[in-house]
Amino acid sequence: MSKILSQGALTNVAFALLLATPIATALSRNAAFPLLLVVALLLVVTVALQSEGTKKLIDVARWMFSFKLDAPAAAIALAIILFALVSLLWSPAPGRGLGALAGASTAALVSVYCCALLARHISIPDWLIWALPLTIAVGCFLLVSELMFGSPVRSALGAFPHFSRLNRAALTIALMLPLLFLIGDNRSRIITCAAVWPMALAVVLMSASETAKIIIIVSIVTLVIARFIQARYLLFFVGMFVIATHAFAPLVLTALYSFFPRDFIEANASSLAQHFVRLEIWWAYAQQVFAAPVIGHGLQASYNAIDAYAGSDEGIIRGLVFIHPHNFSIQVWYELGMLGVTLSSTMIFLLLRFILKLPDIQLKVAVMQVIGVWSVAYVSHGAWQHWWWALIGIITILFSSLRNQSSRSI
Repeated sequence: MSKILSQGALTNVAFALLLATPIATALSRNAAFPLLLVVALLLVVTVALQSEGTKKLIDVARWMFSFKLDAPAAAIALAIILFALVSLLWSPAPGRGLGALAGASTAALVSVYCCALLARHISIPDWLIWALPLTIAVGCFLLVSELMFGSPVRSALGAFPHFSRLNRAALTIALMLPLLFLIGDNRSRIITCAAVWPMALAVVLMSASETAKIIIIVSIVTLVIARFIQARYLLFFVGMFVIATHAFAPLVLTALYSFFPRDFIEANASSLAQHFVRLEIWWAYAQQVFAAPVIGHGLQASYNAIDAYAGSDEGIIRGLVFIHPHNFSIQVWYELGMLGVTLSSTMIFLLLRFILKLPDIQLKVAVMQVIGVWSVAYVSHGAWQHWWWALIGIITILFSSLRNQSSRSI
Protein backbone atom coordinates (compact mmCIF):
# COMPACT_ATOMS: atom_id res chain seq x y z
CA MET A 1 0.00 0.00 0.00
CA SER A 2 2.80 2.40 0.89
CA LYS A 3 4.50 1.63 -2.42
CA ILE A 4 1.34 2.49 -4.33
CA LEU A 5 1.03 5.78 -2.45
CA SER A 6 4.69 6.55 -3.13
CA GLN A 7 4.25 5.84 -6.83
CA GLY A 8 1.23 8.12 -7.00
CA ALA A 9 3.06 10.89 -5.14
CA LEU A 10 6.09 10.68 -7.43
CA THR A 11 3.88 10.76 -10.52
CA ASN A 12 2.03 13.81 -9.18
CA VAL A 13 5.30 15.62 -8.50
CA ALA A 14 6.59 14.76 -11.99
CA PHE A 15 3.52 16.19 -13.69
CA ALA A 16 3.50 19.22 -11.41
CA LEU A 17 7.05 19.96 -12.57
CA LEU A 18 6.09 19.49 -16.22
CA LEU A 19 3.23 21.94 -15.85
CA ALA A 20 5.45 24.39 -13.98
CA THR A 21 7.70 24.81 -17.03
CA PRO A 22 6.41 28.34 -17.89
CA ILE A 23 7.01 29.45 -14.29
CA ALA A 24 10.42 27.79 -14.13
CA THR A 25 11.58 29.34 -17.43
CA ALA A 26 10.43 32.76 -16.21
CA LEU A 27 12.73 32.41 -13.21
CA SER A 28 15.61 30.68 -15.03
CA ARG A 29 15.76 30.76 -18.83
CA ASN A 30 17.57 27.40 -19.10
CA ALA A 31 15.30 25.58 -16.64
CA ALA A 32 13.72 23.22 -19.18
CA PHE A 33 16.68 20.83 -19.40
CA PRO A 34 17.21 20.14 -15.67
CA LEU A 35 13.42 20.05 -15.26
CA LEU A 36 13.17 17.31 -17.90
CA LEU A 37 15.92 15.28 -16.22
CA VAL A 38 14.24 15.51 -12.80
CA VAL A 39 10.90 14.46 -14.29
CA ALA A 40 12.57 11.50 -15.99
CA LEU A 41 14.20 10.46 -12.73
CA LEU A 42 10.86 10.62 -10.90
CA LEU A 43 9.15 8.52 -13.56
CA VAL A 44 11.96 5.96 -13.51
CA VAL A 45 11.72 5.65 -9.72
CA THR A 46 7.93 5.34 -10.02
CA VAL A 47 8.26 2.35 -12.33
CA ALA A 48 11.14 0.90 -10.29
CA LEU A 49 8.84 0.73 -7.24
CA GLN A 50 6.33 -1.39 -9.15
CA SER A 51 6.34 -5.17 -9.22
CA GLU A 52 9.22 -6.28 -11.47
CA GLY A 53 10.01 -2.59 -11.90
CA THR A 54 13.64 -3.07 -12.95
CA LYS A 55 12.60 -5.53 -15.63
CA LYS A 56 10.01 -3.05 -16.94
CA LEU A 57 12.61 -0.27 -17.16
CA ILE A 58 15.03 -2.53 -19.03
CA ASP A 59 12.28 -3.78 -21.35
CA VAL A 60 11.32 -0.22 -22.32
CA ALA A 61 14.97 0.67 -22.98
CA ARG A 62 15.44 -2.52 -25.01
CA TRP A 63 12.24 -1.74 -26.89
CA MET A 64 13.59 1.72 -27.79
CA PHE A 65 17.01 0.56 -28.92
CA SER A 66 15.77 -2.57 -30.72
CA PHE A 67 14.06 -0.23 -33.23
CA LYS A 68 10.62 -1.63 -32.40
CA LEU A 69 9.31 1.90 -31.79
CA ASP A 70 9.77 2.79 -35.47
CA ALA A 71 12.62 0.97 -37.18
CA PRO A 72 13.35 3.50 -39.96
CA ALA A 73 13.11 6.52 -37.62
CA ALA A 74 15.33 4.87 -35.00
CA ALA A 75 17.91 3.94 -37.65
CA ILE A 76 17.95 7.47 -39.08
CA ALA A 77 18.23 9.00 -35.59
CA LEU A 78 21.20 6.75 -34.87
CA ALA A 79 22.77 7.66 -38.21
CA ILE A 80 22.40 11.37 -37.44
CA ILE A 81 24.08 10.97 -34.05
CA LEU A 82 26.91 8.88 -35.49
CA PHE A 83 27.54 11.28 -38.38
CA ALA A 84 27.50 14.25 -36.00
CA LEU A 85 30.09 12.45 -33.89
CA VAL A 86 32.27 11.73 -36.91
CA SER A 87 31.99 15.38 -38.02
CA LEU A 88 33.84 16.38 -34.85
CA LEU A 89 36.99 15.11 -36.61
CA TRP A 90 36.96 18.14 -38.94
CA SER A 91 35.13 20.58 -36.67
CA PRO A 92 37.14 23.59 -35.41
CA ALA A 93 35.23 23.32 -32.11
CA PRO A 94 35.10 19.59 -31.24
CA GLY A 95 34.70 20.20 -27.51
CA ARG A 96 31.69 22.46 -27.99
CA GLY A 97 30.33 20.07 -30.59
CA LEU A 98 30.52 17.08 -28.28
CA GLY A 99 28.82 18.99 -25.47
CA ALA A 100 26.05 20.23 -27.78
CA LEU A 101 25.44 16.76 -29.21
CA ALA A 102 25.36 15.22 -25.73
CA GLY A 103 22.81 17.76 -24.49
CA ALA A 104 20.49 17.59 -27.52
CA SER A 105 20.67 13.78 -27.78
CA THR A 106 20.05 13.35 -24.05
CA ALA A 107 16.99 15.60 -24.16
CA ALA A 108 15.55 13.76 -27.18
CA LEU A 109 16.19 10.23 -25.87
CA VAL A 110 14.98 11.03 -22.36
CA SER A 111 11.76 12.49 -23.78
CA VAL A 112 11.05 9.39 -25.86
CA TYR A 113 11.82 7.16 -22.87
CA CYS A 114 9.43 9.15 -20.65
CA CYS A 115 6.65 8.90 -23.23
CA ALA A 116 7.20 5.13 -23.42
CA LEU A 117 7.09 4.75 -19.62
CA LEU A 118 3.88 6.78 -19.41
CA ALA A 119 2.24 4.78 -22.20
CA ARG A 120 3.12 1.41 -20.69
CA HIS A 121 3.47 1.59 -16.93
CA ILE A 122 2.25 4.88 -15.40
CA SER A 123 -1.28 6.16 -14.90
CA ILE A 124 -1.85 9.78 -15.90
CA PRO A 125 -3.24 11.91 -13.02
CA ASP A 126 -6.85 12.98 -13.50
CA TRP A 127 -6.07 16.48 -12.25
CA LEU A 128 -3.86 17.15 -15.27
CA ILE A 129 -6.93 18.31 -17.22
CA TRP A 130 -7.72 21.26 -14.97
CA ALA A 131 -4.17 21.91 -13.80
CA LEU A 132 -2.88 22.67 -17.31
CA PRO A 133 -4.93 25.85 -17.88
CA LEU A 134 -4.38 26.87 -14.26
CA THR A 135 -0.59 26.71 -14.49
CA ILE A 136 -0.58 28.52 -17.86
CA ALA A 137 -2.64 31.27 -16.21
CA VAL A 138 -0.24 31.44 -13.25
CA GLY A 139 2.67 31.64 -15.67
CA CYS A 140 0.94 34.51 -17.47
CA PHE A 141 0.40 36.43 -14.21
CA LEU A 142 4.04 35.91 -13.24
CA LEU A 143 5.22 37.19 -16.61
CA VAL A 144 2.97 40.24 -16.41
CA SER A 145 4.27 41.14 -12.95
CA GLU A 146 7.88 40.63 -14.02
CA LEU A 147 7.42 42.73 -17.17
CA MET A 148 5.47 45.53 -15.51
CA PHE A 149 7.44 45.87 -12.28
CA GLY A 150 11.02 45.24 -13.37
CA SER A 151 11.35 41.51 -12.61
CA PRO A 152 10.96 41.66 -8.80
CA VAL A 153 10.91 37.86 -8.39
CA ARG A 154 13.94 37.30 -10.61
CA SER A 155 15.79 40.09 -8.83
CA ALA A 156 14.97 38.57 -5.44
CA LEU A 157 16.42 35.26 -6.64
CA GLY A 158 19.59 36.97 -7.83
CA ALA A 159 18.85 36.49 -11.54
CA PHE A 160 19.53 39.09 -14.22
CA PRO A 161 16.36 41.24 -14.32
CA HIS A 162 16.42 42.37 -17.97
CA PHE A 163 13.04 41.90 -19.73
CA SER A 164 14.61 39.89 -22.57
CA ARG A 165 15.34 37.11 -20.07
CA LEU A 166 11.60 36.40 -19.99
CA ASN A 167 11.41 35.59 -23.70
CA ARG A 168 11.73 31.84 -23.22
CA ALA A 169 8.87 31.83 -20.71
CA ALA A 170 6.67 33.62 -23.27
CA LEU A 171 7.78 31.08 -25.86
CA THR A 172 6.88 28.21 -23.51
CA ILE A 173 3.40 29.60 -22.87
CA ALA A 174 2.81 30.01 -26.61
CA LEU A 175 3.82 26.41 -27.30
CA MET A 176 1.64 25.03 -24.49
CA LEU A 177 -1.55 26.81 -25.60
CA PRO A 178 -2.57 24.27 -28.30
CA LEU A 179 -2.57 21.55 -25.63
CA LEU A 180 -5.73 23.13 -24.21
CA PHE A 181 -7.65 21.65 -27.15
CA LEU A 182 -6.97 18.17 -25.76
CA ILE A 183 -8.73 18.59 -22.42
CA GLY A 184 -12.32 17.74 -21.56
CA ASP A 185 -15.30 17.83 -23.90
CA ASN A 186 -16.11 20.48 -26.51
CA ARG A 187 -17.89 22.76 -24.05
CA SER A 188 -15.09 22.75 -21.48
CA ARG A 189 -12.50 23.32 -24.21
CA ILE A 190 -14.35 26.36 -25.49
CA ILE A 191 -14.68 27.82 -22.00
CA THR A 192 -11.06 27.09 -21.11
CA CYS A 193 -9.64 28.46 -24.35
CA ALA A 194 -11.86 31.55 -24.16
CA ALA A 195 -10.46 32.25 -20.70
CA VAL A 196 -6.77 31.40 -21.23
CA TRP A 197 -5.97 32.27 -24.84
CA PRO A 198 -6.72 36.03 -24.59
CA MET A 199 -4.69 36.22 -21.38
CA ALA A 200 -1.74 34.44 -22.98
CA LEU A 201 -2.04 36.55 -26.13
CA ALA A 202 -1.82 39.74 -24.07
CA VAL A 203 1.24 38.47 -22.19
CA VAL A 204 3.02 37.42 -25.39
CA LEU A 205 2.33 40.83 -26.95
CA MET A 206 3.76 42.51 -23.85
CA SER A 207 6.93 40.41 -24.03
CA ALA A 208 9.93 41.10 -26.25
CA SER A 209 9.78 37.60 -27.76
CA GLU A 210 9.17 37.82 -31.50
CA THR A 211 9.19 34.02 -31.76
CA ALA A 212 6.37 33.70 -29.20
CA LYS A 213 4.32 36.14 -31.27
CA ILE A 214 5.01 34.10 -34.40
CA ILE A 215 3.85 30.91 -32.65
CA ILE A 216 0.58 32.57 -31.63
CA ILE A 217 -0.01 33.80 -35.19
CA VAL A 218 0.72 30.48 -36.92
CA SER A 219 -1.31 28.56 -34.29
CA ILE A 220 -4.37 30.73 -34.87
CA VAL A 221 -4.00 30.57 -38.66
CA THR A 222 -3.58 26.78 -38.52
CA LEU A 223 -6.63 26.46 -36.27
CA VAL A 224 -8.76 28.51 -38.68
CA ILE A 225 -7.59 26.54 -41.73
CA ALA A 226 -8.26 23.28 -39.86
CA ARG A 227 -11.94 24.21 -39.78
CA PHE A 228 -12.09 23.93 -43.58
CA ILE A 229 -9.46 21.32 -44.46
CA GLN A 230 -9.14 17.78 -43.17
CA ALA A 231 -6.29 17.45 -40.71
CA ARG A 232 -4.42 14.87 -42.79
CA TYR A 233 -4.35 17.19 -45.82
CA LEU A 234 -3.28 20.08 -43.62
CA LEU A 235 -0.43 17.96 -42.27
CA PHE A 236 0.56 17.11 -45.85
CA PHE A 237 0.90 20.78 -46.82
CA VAL A 238 2.65 21.69 -43.57
CA GLY A 239 5.01 18.73 -43.99
CA MET A 240 5.84 19.70 -47.56
CA PHE A 241 6.53 23.26 -46.41
CA VAL A 242 8.78 22.13 -43.56
CA ILE A 243 10.81 19.68 -45.65
CA ALA A 244 11.13 22.09 -48.59
CA THR A 245 12.26 25.03 -46.47
CA HIS A 246 14.73 22.74 -44.69
CA ALA A 247 16.19 21.02 -47.75
CA PHE A 248 16.48 24.22 -49.80
CA ALA A 249 17.28 26.62 -46.95
CA PRO A 250 20.40 28.20 -48.56
CA LEU A 251 18.45 29.02 -51.71
CA VAL A 252 15.31 30.13 -49.84
CA LEU A 253 17.13 32.47 -47.47
CA THR A 254 19.44 33.86 -50.16
CA ALA A 255 16.42 34.63 -52.32
CA LEU A 256 14.65 36.23 -49.36
CA TYR A 257 17.69 38.38 -48.64
CA SER A 258 17.80 39.57 -52.25
CA PHE A 259 14.39 41.22 -51.86
CA PHE A 260 15.91 43.77 -49.46
CA PRO A 261 18.65 45.94 -51.00
CA ARG A 262 21.40 46.30 -48.43
CA ASP A 263 22.06 49.99 -49.10
CA PHE A 264 18.38 50.83 -48.64
CA ILE A 265 18.09 48.96 -45.35
CA GLU A 266 21.28 50.38 -43.87
CA ALA A 267 20.26 53.92 -44.85
CA ASN A 268 16.93 53.67 -43.02
CA ALA A 269 15.87 53.80 -39.40
CA SER A 270 17.85 51.78 -36.88
CA SER A 271 14.74 49.87 -35.82
CA LEU A 272 14.33 48.57 -39.37
CA ALA A 273 18.02 47.67 -39.53
CA GLN A 274 17.71 45.69 -36.27
CA HIS A 275 14.93 43.59 -37.74
CA PHE A 276 17.08 43.04 -40.81
CA VAL A 277 20.08 41.77 -38.82
CA ARG A 278 18.76 38.21 -38.48
CA LEU A 279 18.10 37.95 -42.21
CA GLU A 280 21.67 39.11 -42.78
CA ILE A 281 22.92 36.40 -40.39
CA TRP A 282 21.06 33.71 -42.34
CA TRP A 283 22.36 35.02 -45.65
CA ALA A 284 25.96 35.21 -44.39
CA TYR A 285 25.96 31.57 -43.25
CA ALA A 286 24.13 30.46 -46.40
CA GLN A 287 27.00 31.83 -48.51
CA GLN A 288 29.51 29.74 -46.54
CA VAL A 289 27.54 26.50 -46.99
CA PHE A 290 28.98 26.03 -50.46
CA ALA A 291 32.55 25.89 -49.12
CA ALA A 292 31.82 22.40 -47.73
CA PRO A 293 28.49 21.40 -49.29
CA VAL A 294 28.61 17.62 -48.81
CA ILE A 295 29.82 16.91 -45.28
CA GLY A 296 29.77 20.42 -43.82
CA HIS A 297 32.28 22.18 -41.63
CA GLY A 298 31.72 19.96 -38.58
CA LEU A 299 29.43 20.12 -35.57
CA GLN A 300 29.39 23.56 -33.88
CA ALA A 301 31.74 24.94 -36.56
CA SER A 302 29.38 27.91 -36.86
CA TYR A 303 30.83 29.10 -33.54
CA ASN A 304 34.13 29.70 -35.36
CA ALA A 305 32.69 30.67 -38.76
CA ILE A 306 34.12 34.19 -38.62
CA ASP A 307 37.63 32.75 -38.23
CA ALA A 308 37.20 30.54 -41.30
CA TYR A 309 35.99 33.39 -43.52
CA ALA A 310 38.80 34.86 -45.64
CA GLY A 311 36.74 37.41 -47.58
CA SER A 312 36.08 41.08 -46.95
CA ASP A 313 32.29 41.42 -47.44
CA GLU A 314 31.13 43.51 -44.47
CA GLY A 315 27.63 42.00 -44.57
CA ILE A 316 29.01 38.47 -44.27
CA ILE A 317 31.40 39.52 -41.52
CA ARG A 318 28.54 41.09 -39.54
CA GLY A 319 26.44 37.94 -39.96
CA LEU A 320 29.13 35.44 -38.97
CA VAL A 321 29.92 37.27 -35.75
CA PHE A 322 26.70 35.95 -34.15
CA ILE A 323 28.16 32.51 -33.14
CA HIS A 324 25.34 30.51 -34.77
CA PRO A 325 22.90 31.18 -37.63
CA HIS A 326 19.74 31.42 -35.48
CA ASN A 327 18.20 29.06 -38.02
CA PHE A 328 18.05 25.28 -37.60
CA SER A 329 18.25 24.46 -41.31
CA ILE A 330 21.15 26.74 -42.16
CA GLN A 331 23.08 25.48 -39.14
CA VAL A 332 22.58 21.86 -40.24
CA TRP A 333 23.61 22.80 -43.78
CA TYR A 334 26.72 24.66 -42.57
CA GLU A 335 27.85 22.09 -40.01
CA LEU A 336 26.73 18.74 -41.46
CA GLY A 337 26.30 19.56 -45.15
CA MET A 338 24.08 17.83 -47.67
CA LEU A 339 24.49 14.48 -45.93
CA GLY A 340 23.22 15.90 -42.63
CA VAL A 341 20.34 17.67 -44.36
CA THR A 342 19.35 14.47 -46.18
CA LEU A 343 19.33 12.49 -42.93
CA SER A 344 17.42 15.17 -41.01
CA SER A 345 14.89 15.64 -43.85
CA THR A 346 14.26 11.90 -43.81
CA MET A 347 13.80 12.02 -40.03
CA ILE A 348 11.29 14.87 -40.35
CA PHE A 349 9.36 12.87 -42.96
CA LEU A 350 9.24 9.79 -40.72
CA LEU A 351 8.05 11.85 -37.73
CA LEU A 352 5.31 13.41 -39.87
CA ARG A 353 4.30 9.94 -41.03
CA PHE A 354 4.00 8.86 -37.39
CA ILE A 355 1.89 11.94 -36.56
CA LEU A 356 -0.44 11.12 -39.46
CA LYS A 357 -1.64 8.04 -37.54
CA LEU A 358 -3.22 10.19 -34.80
CA PRO A 359 -7.00 10.67 -34.55
CA ASP A 360 -8.50 13.88 -35.94
CA ILE A 361 -8.42 16.22 -32.93
CA GLN A 362 -4.97 15.07 -31.84
CA LEU A 363 -3.74 15.43 -35.41
CA LYS A 364 -4.96 19.03 -35.55
CA VAL A 365 -3.21 19.89 -32.31
CA ALA A 366 -0.07 18.08 -33.51
CA VAL A 367 -0.07 20.14 -36.71
CA MET A 368 -0.31 23.32 -34.62
CA GLN A 369 2.65 22.14 -32.56
CA VAL A 370 4.69 21.16 -35.61
CA ILE A 371 4.26 24.50 -37.37
CA GLY A 372 4.85 26.34 -34.09
CA VAL A 373 8.09 24.49 -33.33
CA TRP A 374 9.28 24.84 -36.93
CA SER A 375 8.54 28.58 -36.93
CA VAL A 376 10.82 28.99 -33.91
CA ALA A 377 13.50 26.65 -35.26
CA TYR A 378 13.60 28.53 -38.57
CA VAL A 379 14.00 32.03 -37.19
CA SER A 380 15.70 31.68 -33.82
CA HIS A 381 17.93 29.66 -31.45
CA GLY A 382 20.78 27.27 -32.19
CA ALA A 383 20.11 23.87 -33.70
CA TRP A 384 21.67 21.97 -30.79
CA GLN A 385 20.68 24.08 -27.77
CA HIS A 386 19.80 21.54 -25.07
CA TRP A 387 17.18 23.74 -23.36
CA TRP A 388 15.27 24.00 -26.67
CA TRP A 389 15.31 20.24 -27.26
CA ALA A 390 14.23 19.74 -23.64
CA LEU A 391 11.33 22.16 -24.06
CA ILE A 392 10.17 20.30 -27.18
CA GLY A 393 10.46 17.09 -25.15
CA ILE A 394 8.33 18.49 -22.32
CA ILE A 395 5.64 19.61 -24.77
CA THR A 396 5.74 16.15 -26.37
CA ILE A 397 5.36 14.39 -23.01
CA LEU A 398 2.38 16.57 -22.11
CA PHE A 399 0.83 15.97 -25.53
CA SER A 400 1.33 12.23 -25.17
CA SER A 401 -0.24 12.30 -21.70
CA LEU A 402 -3.26 14.35 -22.76
CA ARG A 403 -4.00 12.64 -26.05
CA ASN A 404 -6.09 9.89 -24.44
CA GLN A 405 -8.29 12.54 -22.84
CA SER A 406 -9.58 13.85 -26.19
CA SER A 407 -12.52 12.15 -27.85
CA ARG A 408 -14.20 14.67 -30.15
CA SER A 409 -13.17 17.09 -32.85
CA ILE A 410 -12.36 20.76 -32.31
